[in-house]
Amino acid sequence: MLSKYLNQTIFFVVLTFSMEISCDLLIRPIRHVKKQASEALDSVYQDDLCPRSREEAVARGRSCLKKCVSDADCISSRKRCLCDGLCGWSCVRPDLNCDEMTTVKNGEFKVSGNHFGARVSYTCLDGFYMSGPRERVCQGDGSWSDQPPVCRKEAMCRSPLAVPHARHNAPLDQTEFPIDDMVQYSCFPGYESKGFAKAKCLFYNGTAQWFGPDLKCIPKSCGNPGDIENGQREGNINSFTSKVTYSCNEGYLIKGRPNRYCQSNGQWSGVLPTCIPVRCDKPVDPENGKALYSSTNYKSVVKYECRFGYSLVGSTSRTCGPDKQWEGETPKCVEIDCVLPLYLANGYIEGRRTSVGSVIWFKCYDEMVFMGPSASATCLENGTWSHPLPDCLSPCIVPDIINGRINNVAPGSRVAHGTAINATCKPQYELSSSSSPFLCNNDTWTHIPKCIPARCKKLPEKPKHGIVIASKTDHGSRALYKCLDGYNLIGSNTTQCYYGKWTKATPVCNEADCKSIESKPWMDITIVRVGQGNETYPHGTLIQVSCSNGYSLNIGKNRTAKCLKGHWKPRLPSCLLSPCSLPHLDNGQYFINSSSSLPSGSRISSNETVSIACDPGYQIVSSSSLSTSYNITCSSGHWSLANRAWPECVPSSCSLPQIFNGYYLSGYRAGLTISHDSSVEYQCLSPYHRLNDGLIKCFKGSLSPEVPLCVDHPMTSPTSFINEKNVFHKNESESSKRNKNENSEEEEEKIESIIEEDAREEAYLNGLNEALAAYKWCPPPLKIDQQLKYHHDQLLTTLTSTSTTTSTTTTTIAPSLSSSLPLMNEQLNSTWSLPFSPAESATEFMIGNISMNETNDKIVLSESDVYKRGYLPPGSQLVYKCVPLAGPGVNRMRNFRKTTWKIICDSSGSWSASGVPCEEEEDVNLDYLANKSCTFESGITIGENVLAFIEDSQTVHDTDYPPGTTIHVRCVDIGKYSLHGSAQRKCVYGDWDGIKPTCYGLSQQHDYALEKPPTILFRHLVGPIAQSNDGKLIVYPGTILHLECLWIRKFGTPTWEVNHAHRAYPQGWTTDPARDSSLEYRLSIYHADETDSGEYTCVTPVKHRHSVKIEVKAIYCPELSLPDGVQVNNNGFRMNTKVTFSCIPGMVLQGSDSTTCLPSGRWSNPVPKCLSQS
Repeated sequence: MLSKYLNQTIFFVVLTFSMEISCDLLIRPIRHVKKQASEALDSVYQDDLCPRSREEAVARGRSCLKKCVSDADCISSRKRCLCDGLCGWSCVRPDLNCDEMTTVKNGEFKVSGNHFGARVSYTCLDGFYMSGPRERVCQGDGSWSDQPPVCRKEAMCRSPLAVPHARHNAPLDQTEFPIDDMVQYSCFPGYESKGFAKAKCLFYNGTAQWFGPDLKCIPKSCGNPGDIENGQREGNINSFTSKVTYSCNEGYLIKGRPNRYCQSNGQWSGVLPTCIPVRCDKPVDPENGKALYSSTNYKSVVKYECRFGYSLVGSTSRTCGPDKQWEGETPKCVEIDCVLPLYLANGYIEGRRTSVGSVIWFKCYDEMVFMGPSASATCLENGTWSHPLPDCLSPCIVPDIINGRINNVAPGSRVAHGTAINATCKPQYELSSSSSPFLCNNDTWTHIPKCIPARCKKLPEKPKHGIVIASKTDHGSRALYKCLDGYNLIGSNTTQCYYGKWTKATPVCNEADCKSIESKPWMDITIVRVGQGNETYPHGTLIQVSCSNGYSLNIGKNRTAKCLKGHWKPRLPSCLLSPCSLPHLDNGQYFINSSSSLPSGSRISSNETVSIACDPGYQIVSSSSLSTSYNITCSSGHWSLANRAWPECVPSSCSLPQIFNGYYLSGYRAGLTISHDSSVEYQCLSPYHRLNDGLIKCFKGSLSPEVPLCVDHPMTSPTSFINEKNVFHKNESESSKRNKNENSEEEEEKIESIIEEDAREEAYLNGLNEALAAYKWCPPPLKIDQQLKYHHDQLLTTLTSTSTTTSTTTTTIAPSLSSSLPLMNEQLNSTWSLPFSPAESATEFMIGNISMNETNDKIVLSESDVYKRGYLPPGSQLVYKCVPLAGPGVNRMRNFRKTTWKIICDSSGSWSASGVPCEEEEDVNLDYLANKSCTFESGITIGENVLAFIEDSQTVHDTDYPPGTTIHVRCVDIGKYSLHGSAQRKCVYGDWDGIKPTCYGLSQQHDYALEKPPTILFRHLVGPIAQSNDGKLIVYPGTILHLECLWIRKFGTPTWEVNHAHRAYPQGWTTDPARDSSLEYRLSIYHADETDSGEYTCVTPVKHRHSVKIEVKAIYCPELSLPDGVQVNNNGFRMNTKVTFSCIPGMVLQGSDSTTCLPSGRWSNPVPKCLSQS
């Protein structure tokens, strides 16, 4: 029976694992799917190729990304719709990188990369057994699937798999299980189990792992809750924890509870409600009126009417509403009253009755004019009079006007309303208003006639060649005369209007003269023709101007200027310093003050200096000198040049470097220069050989193909040549002391041997290159500045030697072989991951027919020989890591640059990727980094809902802290959040160590979800409580403390666990007023003392836990020492005490106005000072 179970379990697990692997690398084939309702869309996400179970993914600790059916569903253009394991089709960045793998104690791993879908496989060393997965996958959230396995001396399984809405029967704190151990799963209340509910620990395929369970916990169904007549139901889900809500149609009232819940027993709570119709009360008749209706049901209408002589006040009708009430208020019937008008101006009213049909009469006083539609009015049924009040209009008194008179009427007499009068003014006066006649309007004239001094009827005559400017023509106004440009005014320039006439005669505008020209030594002026006038240069004068050498005339080549109407034409002549023009320059550029380059032909002002700079590979030649830059100055139209030779940019010459173990031919020696496009030849002393063939040629300041070099042995690899070249440069000063004066006969013999050696070396190198290419090894990667190489996440400063015979074991390079490998940093050596051991007895193979010497006609090359030359075999891995950065903004920069990666030698003999240069940093070493400060940044140093402290002060964003600084962190509320990550971080090597802490919200932040640990609230009486910087709840002795565990009561009752047994604590659902007894499960500590200190844990019915550490301690702050003039509002110094500071009259406070006693026993702010206001 056990064998049958084992076979079934193995088949199930292997099948499930293979399906998940195949799904991880799938690309969504659907490209055009129309989104519909959310429920229909959810079914679209399901796919046989990529089955989705997000609940199981969350239970295993996965963070699933946005669901998708095609790439179009992904907001970011960098994401694609890919299969992401249990998360199903999700929007994933294909180029994301998972975290660097950590080493497995007593085991090894092999990884295909760190990109999405990459895999890592694990093996244990001999004598160790694996517990956990043999393979893990890089997932869409940037994490590796599952947890890394463990290699143990004894095969044991780790904690069983988590199943959503279920728990197993093993103890919660048990993390290791022996082989053949079995656990039984059971679903939470309200869920039904489906599938196999057992899991067994077996050793299979080299690893200890759980087989099973194949279990799903499905919420129980309560069936159809039923529908109600004349109403509707909200909610279509009938499974456990779901809710339906009933409501009635308008005009109906619900009878019963509107909400029903699907309970853990599979039954709906309560009974089905009903809807009953609405009926209003019988309407009441208003006094002196009547209510007319036929029904009192919902939406029935009642109308109201009044007796004759009464009017209805309010709505004429009302409707029965859904609340069983008639809309609005009952109207009233009031007697109609027209109300007697209060006042008739300049008249009176006869009659006092105001009921319907009553009549009143309107009367005006004597001399008043009646104006209105009727002399009487009748009271109507609508409560208004049939005609409005009339007007009784008063007469006007005739005015007496100055400097004039009223025609035909004596001043002071009365005239009736509507009478018009006319006025006449004395000579030289006129009426101020042109409107006439003047009209009497109810005791007021439309306007009073007024005689004022006469205006001038038109503007004064303008002069010839001039204009007149006048804003007004009233008596006393002034006008301005002005001549046109080029004319001068002769006579008065103003005139005044006086009683209708202008006082001054019109002036004359004559042609203007030109101003004198300032005499200067470098300018000569000749008068060709004199104009008409007495001035030096009257209108019409013609002059000729000439300038001295080095000056230019500003009026052009004509050199003549003419005075026309006061202006010189074409302009006022002047002699200016001549500018210079920039000629064309090949292979160079012009600059002024390091600004942008100037084009040829640009005009440069006199006394301005221009710099000439040649393009790279060119140098300036001027007269007989050579330089890289040259300055020229413009002086009165001419350039200041040595020997009047214009500088040119010609190709640069080359300086011949020192040749160690060799010499130049044809009389050349080190330190001499050769010109562009010329060449030189050199020879090497025996037994040294030339690295290159042919002539060394100078091209624009650089030797080509490379600098001359003599190497010591034809077997040296190309990599060694480059390393030796670097050594030669470093020892240049020492080698220059060697004696070069060798015996000429010995030199000839050495030259002959060198030529023969070169022929053999060339044949060997050609054969070696073919051998390396055939062997498919990878060449050594190039050096990249500011990067270090790592092996197994450990930075190596020295190389160690290990030996092994296993072909799959990672081997560290022996020191004897390290000299030929390239260094990534001058101070740090390198570590490589190789798939073989570089033993000297490696297998040999043949490479072509290459003549080496008289006795050997073939090259025999071993793996060790290739390895010595810096080449690495297929499967080798190299890890790059940038030198750590430090300083402000570094953590933010790390989010935007790649800091570590791998390259792998593939079977074709090439690297799978190339290194990416880091940002340049000068002189970076570990001692330098050890003194680097760290930048604190919220969101980077710490996550959400986290508070960070240095002693009692909260850290400040974007602030640098010195090395060795330690920050302590806690959640903003230890009862509502759970801390994940490091509780403290230290500044080390310019960065904060540990893991970034983040606080995650508990059940209260997620609508009291069953799958979240419970929130704990703190309520206290009598004494104070406070949360310390290290995440404890500090309780003052004698305090009454209530711990409220939040859990929905209908899903069961939680329990409280305490890690000590000093006394029993009362527990139960809260019964306090204003508290929620269906949500808060309480543990109470009455009059706390030090023995109550400990850890208090709330455990929910589904075994989720949340703990709070309590420390009962009397915290006091030191007594405050007050300076002169400082006053406090209290003398307390117990924890949470707040002291407010103030000054005596006449002084002002300098510093914080309050301080609080913290849980650490220190005050939050120092004591301020009081300074005199003066």
